[in-house]
Amino acid sequence: MLRLNGEETTGIDEVTLRRKIGYVVQQVGLFPNMIIEENITVVLHFLGWDKKRSYE
Repeated sequence: MLRLNGEETTGIDEVTLRRKIGYVVQQVGLFPNMIIEENITVVLHFLGWDKKRSYE
């Protein structure tokens, strides 16, 4: 059994689970029209985070 922050992961759908884990997309997954910071925070933007929180 795998737990993430004390929560069993088997009942969490894959997209939600991926969004709970910190990672940075690399190489072909990057958006060439965006700067590094924008590429790193793109998922946070989809989750509704504001720019200040994303930057921090």
